Amino acid sequence: MSTEIPPSRPQSEALQILATEHWSLLATRALTYQESLGRVNMFLAILSGAVIALALVAQADHFGPAFISIAIFMLSVVLVTGVFTIARLMSLNRDDFRWVLAMNRLRHEYLELHPELEPNFMTSPYDDLPGALQTLGIDITGADRLGSMFHGLQTLPGVLSVIVASVAGAIGGLVAAGFGAPPVVVLLSGMAAFVVAAVLMGFWGRRSVRRLSPDLQDSPRRQNRRANRGRPRYRPGAQMIAAEPPGEQRQPQLPEDAGALQVLATEHWSLLAMRSLTYSESLSRVSMFLSVLAGAVIALALVAQADRFGQTFVLIAILVLSVVLFIGVATVVRLEVLNHDDLRWVMGMNRIRHAYLERHPELEPYFVTTKHDDFIGVSTTLGYERTPTRGIGQLAHGMQTLPGMVGVVAAVIAGALVALIADALSAPTALVVAGAVGAFLLTMAMIGIWGIRSFLQFRASHEPRFASQELPKQQ
Repeated sequence: MSTEIPPSRPQSEALQILATEHWSLLATRALTYQESLGRVNMFLAILSGAVIALALVAQADHFGPAFISIAIFMLSVVLVTGVFTIARLMSLNRDDFRWVLAMNRLRHEYLELHPELEPNFMTSPYDDLPGALQTLGIDITGADRLGSMFHGLQTLPGVLSVIVASVAGAIGGLVAAGFGAPPVVVLLSGMAAFVVAAVLMGFWGRRSVRRLSPDLQDSPRRQNRRANRGRPRYRPGAQMIAAEPPGEQRQPQLPEDAGALQVLATEHWSLLAMRSLTYSESLSRVSMFLSVLAGAVIALALVAQADRFGQTFVLIAILVLSVVLFIGVATVVRLEVLNHDDLRWVMGMNRIRHAYLERHPELEPYFVTTKHDDFIGVSTTLGYERTPTRGIGQLAHGMQTLPGMVGVVAAVIAGALVALIADALSAPTALVVAGAVGAFLLTMAMIGIWGIRSFLQFRASHEPRFASQELPKQQ
């Protein structure tokens, strides 16, 4: 006869309701991600089509008045489409932030029902800004940097803002050329339009990030967080403090409590869903960058046919590749952040497995993954036989990752860009080749050093709660 005491019916029903709402929010967040990536792909398709079409027009009109008129009209349509796309992306980002806060509220109730599970949660149970940042994997001390230029350029609205500002700059230059301005005035007009559009987009994006919904400012969980701010938190090796309410409001929780297993399973599926979203965004970011790069290369090839690699081609190529290089670097930065997020979700699932095996240690022989949330445990769960070594091993591992592969492409673009600039300055061929090779190697070194430092900082910021035992040293 089983001695397990099942959770009371009201508590079981409450957990079922909470889990269902949790799944509903996860599905809604997935839809938000899908719409964001779909909106960006639609805008990039419009932009690529417009650029290729203008390159074909340039072949027919040789950059004459007809080309300038058609280009101003088409790029104005692209500009308006880009502005509305950015507005929608900002709205979707705020929606995604609300879904994260809502799931944090559910986790708060999970831990109210089962406070002994707090050490096994990677995410936060608080629905204020620090709690949302903890769930999203952003350092709480970085809250003041939200909306900054570095943060904004990693987001989809930020990347599109630079592209839209470049389109505005092209329109400004074309308008000046249409009035017969000299090349210097055309260049200055384009630069001025780009700077003005970029500044306006930056202020707009910062205001969107800083703005909070009124229904979140008076959240009762914010007051609860302030009340619990002085409560001791879990530390490795310390006894867990269970915040049990007075009286008989809740029944004592047993280690075999089925309600606790339901909470763990729900959070496990939540982390799996977030990891799936992370993978989807990573692959979509790479696809977007490659789409922009392919469209730029095709357009430049058509322009080269029309101008026979003259000064007009060199100027257009420098402007276009500068935008492509920026998108490539921003993609590398975002992919590195997404890789860190993926490691966090794996750590979180390892913590949950630790809770599983605490309750049922007899199941450990059947687990391929591990219950330890340090980097040895993460490597085991991800299927790495050993962590990458320094030197050639670390370099080979980095080149296999998405940031490493995109970084190589970005370095090639940087080399081509420097070569074009040197050619525009009438440098000798040897200097053009040396500049291209030097720019490629310098860009690769900068991206590699930044990636290593970023990973080491992420690793140092993680404090494992269930560390693996140190492996014995071989004699």
